[in-house]
Amino acid sequence: MKIDHHFLTSLIPSNHPFDSINIENMKGFMANYLAMSQAFPYLQAGSQKDLFFNYMNDNKPIDKDLEITSVVGNFLSWDETGGLFITLRKKMAGISEILKTEKYFHSNNLQDDLYMIFGQNISPYYSETTKKYLNKLYEKLSDNDSIKRCATMVSFEVHANNMITSLWDSLANRYNFLIKNELKYFYNHVGGEDPAEQYHVKMTEEMIELIANNEEKRSLFIKYFTENYKFHTEWCEAIKNESIH
Repeated sequence: MKIDHHFLTSLIPSNHPFDSINIENMKGFMANYLAMSQAFPYLQAGSQKDLFFNYMNDNKPIDKDLEITSVVGNFLSWDETGGLFITLRKKMAGISEILKTEKYFHSNNLQDDLYMIFGQNISPYYSETTKKYLNKLYEKLSDNDSIKRCATMVSFEVHANNMITSLWDSLANRYNFLIKNELKYFYNHVGGEDPAEQYHVKMTEEMIELIANNEEKRSLFIKYFTENYKFHTEWCEAIKNESIH
C-alpha cells in the first residue's frame, strides 16, 4: 500500500472549519492565526533539541529516521523564514537578503496582508487555546517515536494546504474590496501556477515511504495521521470564537 496525497485526502474531511468564517471577532481570530504562523518555524526547528540530547546522553549514534525528519524540518523552517525564496531567486550572492526578516518571513507577509484587510497593524495573539495547541504541537514534533513524529509533520503540511486555501477563499469572499492575488502570504503558499505548499506536501509524503516502510508501520502512521489532522482542525474551529483580551 502506497501512501500518497490521493490516499491521505481520502482519510480526511472534504470541508474545513475555515470554509465559513461568518464571525464577528475577525481581528481576534486572525491574531490567533498569525500567532501560529509566527510560532511554527521556531517549534519545528526546536523540536530536534530534546531528541538530540536523548541520543547524546545515551551515547548513541543518530539514526536515519531522525536524520530524515530533521532535514525535512530544517527545510520547512528555512522556507517559512524566507531562505528558500531568496536562494532560488538570488542564489548565494544574495544570501545576505535573509537579514531582511520584515520582508521575507512568512508571518510578516501575513501581517502585511492583515494590514491590507483591517487598515491597522494586527499583532500575534497567543490565547490560552493557541498556547495549548502550540505546546502540544511541539510535543508531537519532538516525539521519540519516528512514526508519530512523521505523522505530525505530514498532517501539519497536508492540513496547512487545505487550511490556507480555505481561509484565502473565505477572506476574499468576506472582504470584496480585496484583490485576492495581492494577499502575499496566501498567494505564495497556495496561489499561482507553481504554489509552494504543494511541494511541502509532496516532500513530507515521500518521507513516509522511508520511515513507515512496512505494513505495520504504515497502519500506525495512518492512525496517527488521522488523529493529528483532527487535532489541527479542532484548533481552527476553536479560534473562530477567540477574542483579544
